[in-house]
Amino acid sequence: MNRKRFASGLAVTLIVTSVLCTLLAWGIPQIQAHTPFLIVSIAAMVAFCISLYTLAARAARQKRGQIFIQVVMVAVFIKMVLCLVLIVGYKKLIQPADSSFLWPFLVIYVAFTIFEVIFMDRLGRYTPTPVK
Repeated sequence: MNRKRFASGLAVTLIVTSVLCTLLAWGIPQIQAHTPFLIVSIAAMVAFCISLYTLAARAARQKRGQIFIQVVMVAVFIKMVLCLVLIVGYKKLIQPADSSFLWPFLVIYVAFTIFEVIFMDRLGRYTPTPVK
């Protein structure tokens, strides 16, 4: 997957996620109080995707396939920690009145995870050309 396709896929994911979160906020008024958290969560996922794409694209070009697999394994762990930090940090720092922010966060998580699987699959299929 080249950078142009990655950027367009990221833009589509960002738009779809924003629209879905907006629709949820319109349908469930309690979610509107969590808008800053949702914006920070989306920004964190965008930053994570850009970082992961950069590392995975480099790893996919290496002769050793294990490097790409290691990037995938580390990325899964880092994303899990990122999500925990976002949720636990928000609960501890802001102390929201309810847990209604979890539904739009789940939408954000699922949308960006689907996008990550797509671009990682395409990067993983890259086969380096042998040097002659």
